[in-house]
Amino acid sequence: LGRISGKELFYYSACGFALGVGFILQTQGMITTDPGKSGVITGTLVVFVPFIHYFWTGTRLALHVILGTVLTFIGLYFISLDGLEDLTEVGQGDLFLLAGAIVYAFHVVVVDRTLSTLSKPSPILLAQVQLFIVGLMSLIPAISLDRFPDSMSNFVIGGVLFLAIFGSLIAYIVQMWAQ
Repeated sequence: LGRISGKELFYYSACGFALGVGFILQTQGMITTDPGKSGVITGTLVVFVPFIHYFWTGTRLALHVILGTVLTFIGLYFISLDGLEDLTEVGQGDLFLLAGAIVYAFHVVVVDRTLSTLSKPSPILLAQVQLFIVGLMSLIPAISLDRFPDSMSNFVIGGVLFLAIFGSLIAYIVQMWAQ
C-alpha cells in the first residue's frame, strides 16, 4: 500500500465504491426476497454489462445481446411475480436486487476501465483497496442499523473469516486478475 499512486488510489477506490453500493443494495433486497430468487435477479448483472460498456465506450451491441437481454428481463419479471395475483406487482426486495445487479454490472465495467487505463495495475492491490472501501461503507449501516452480538462462537468466527478470505478477498483477486 505504501507504493500506491494517487491515480491508482482514485481508480481502485471508485471500484470499491461501486462494489460497496452493490453489496448494500443486494443486502437490502435479500431482507424480503428468498435466496433463490435473489441469485437469479443478481445474476442478471451479466446482461447489463454490455449496455453499460456501450454507453461508456461506444462499443456496438450485437443483435443477439439485445435479444438475450429482452428475454432475460421477461424471465426476471415472471420470476419476480412469485405467485402474486396482480401481474404489475413486483416485490420491493426484487427492485433493490435489480438495482444491485445494475450496480454490479457497473462495477465490472469500472474495473475493466481501471485495468485498461492504468499502465501497471495490481489485481491484488485493487482487490485490497476495493474491499477496504466496501468495509468502510458497510460500517455506516452496520453501526446505525445493527446491534453487535454479545458473544460469537468459534464456528461463527471461523465462518466469517472463511467468507472474508475465500468468498471475498481471493474471489476478487481472481476476478481482477481474469479481467
